[in-house]
Amino acid sequence: MFQPYTMKGIPRGLLLLLFSAFTISYAQIPAGYYTPATGLTGTALQQALHDIIDNHTVVSYASLQSTWFQKTDKKTNGKVWDMYSDIPGGTPPYEFSFIAADQCGAYSGEGDCYNREHTFPQSWFNGASPMYSDIFHLYPTDGYVNGRRSNYPHGKVGTATWTSLNGGKLGNCVSPGYGGVVFEPRDEYKGDFARSYLYMETRYFNEGSGWDNTDMTTGSQLKPWAQTQMLLWNVLDPVSPKEIARNDSIYKLVQHNRNPFIDHPEYAAQIWPAYAPQPGTYTWNVASGSWSSSASWTPARTVAIPGDILIFDGSVRAVSSVTVDFTAPQSVARLRVINNANVTFTGTTAAGLVTIGVTGAAPPQLEVASGSTLTVNSTGVLSFNLPSGYSAGISGNILFQNAAHQLTGTGAGSIVFNSGSVFTAGTGFSGAPFGTTASGAVTFAGGSSYVLESGLPPFGAVAPASVVVFQSGSLYKHKANSAPSLSGRTYSNFEIDSPAFNQSVTAGTSACTVDNLTVTNALLAGFDFPGGCTIRGNLQVIAGTLRFNPAPGTLKFDGTTAQTISGAGSLEVGANCNVSIGTASITLLNRNLSLGKDITILQGGTLTINPGVTLTVNGVAVIN
Repeated sequence: MFQPYTMKGIPRGLLLLLFSAFTISYAQIPAGYYTPATGLTGTALQQALHDIIDNHTVVSYASLQSTWFQKTDKKTNGKVWDMYSDIPGGTPPYEFSFIAADQCGAYSGEGDCYNREHTFPQSWFNGASPMYSDIFHLYPTDGYVNGRRSNYPHGKVGTATWTSLNGGKLGNCVSPGYGGVVFEPRDEYKGDFARSYLYMETRYFNEGSGWDNTDMTTGSQLKPWAQTQMLLWNVLDPVSPKEIARNDSIYKLVQHNRNPFIDHPEYAAQIWPAYAPQPGTYTWNVASGSWSSSASWTPARTVAIPGDILIFDGSVRAVSSVTVDFTAPQSVARLRVINNANVTFTGTTAAGLVTIGVTGAAPPQLEVASGSTLTVNSTGVLSFNLPSGYSAGISGNILFQNAAHQLTGTGAGSIVFNSGSVFTAGTGFSGAPFGTTASGAVTFAGGSSYVLESGLPPFGAVAPASVVVFQSGSLYKHKANSAPSLSGRTYSNFEIDSPAFNQSVTAGTSACTVDNLTVTNALLAGFDFPGGCTIRGNLQVIAGTLRFNPAPGTLKFDGTTAQTISGAGSLEVGANCNVSIGTASITLLNRNLSLGKDITILQGGTLTINPGVTLTVNGVAVIN
């Protein structure tokens, strides 16, 4: 007996919330159009939607080909948008034009001509009106492929007996509950066809008494296996701009009704909750495997649902290598790296996107626990995105290598690196790891570290804007021979540690503010920009040379607690640089210092020179 998908450790209440994440807010839905459906579920919701979209304007079947498909199914290049031949993001094997010569007629193979495809074959409703010309389930498609599909249901193919040039397949069905012949469209259009079926069920709800019962339908309603398959496709292939534009055109120009499941795909789970795909919790179980392999997870992740929780647990697999083998965007409720897990995402896939967070998922939606490490070293770019309202809590380590990977948030403070965590922009990394637009989205809390070995400076945006906020006690460690971002920037602890570092920053009129500034190793670190620098903590040069020589500018010490200047390295304060001591208490420890210009000690400020230490002022010393 057929069984709908079962829940795997997720509260059922999350299910409806999951689908609400896919509401399309930018379709041109008339104000109040769906008000009668508000708050309803189950058959009450289906009946309310039926009443809203019922009694549509009926157009002739002939006019679809002569007139309306040109309004609803035209590509940007003017060609016919045929879902049985199109290859989104690629080059289709052929295209049709809206001319009589391209319309069927006879055909002997793909590319000969196009005609009209009934998603619900007309024999299922005996060719009756208004279903016969209802454009919401009619599409312009290749005549030969349409003929091969015949009256077979749409479903999941196991072994294909025939495959179209764009990847559509005919073969035995492996959708649970049915084993007959089905036609499976390519992945990018499965949601389009699924939402056409859901429309037909709802537009003709309680109107299918004279319709045939088929392998896929009972009257106007889908059988359980098909209901489950269509609700799954509704989730796996979200509403596209193509569908939104088509829905709006049909409403405005053709039938003057809408497909509710394009405007509100979450309605599907609210009407048929028993057949909606259920999110699960899956734990990685192999030392090395691919993201998309069901066998890489426990339990087997045979169906990937946006509400899934994915866990890398060090107590199950201490070290894991995950091959990124997807190009279609992925979506999960949570991604957790816990219990000292060491996880590496690798592979050569050109690009991959993982969106983390659905309504109802417990925060943080992205978690890297203390002692755990998430490494991304795939040569193709891998991006993790947290939409508005979702968060990341990082207490372990994240390392990006080999490409311009990203971890992006939306709201201020949505990504937090907690005390003890380390983010490293490692070898071969390029770009801005946290994106360039979300101001204040990333917080490095006290005790956390940002280590730059490669790539752009951490801030992502043009000063004074910044995607990253360094809180007091955090560390920014610069380990590349590249110019850091200084003008208009605020750091807590700033360290330069690269034996090859040889940079002079000369551009920028806004001051840089630093708590503790340390040069552990460098050939030359030149803070030579006119904006100058304010130091609120200690200044230490362990090895190499640190130079302040803005033209003109000021090196200002303005801490609220005692500050020191120390280290055996070279500290140069050039002829263009004034030194100002505000209310700070400065001690010159175990090193000589020569100032190339003036020094001003303001009221409340002190400068202590330890015994055996020399301070040389090659300008004017002013004590207020």
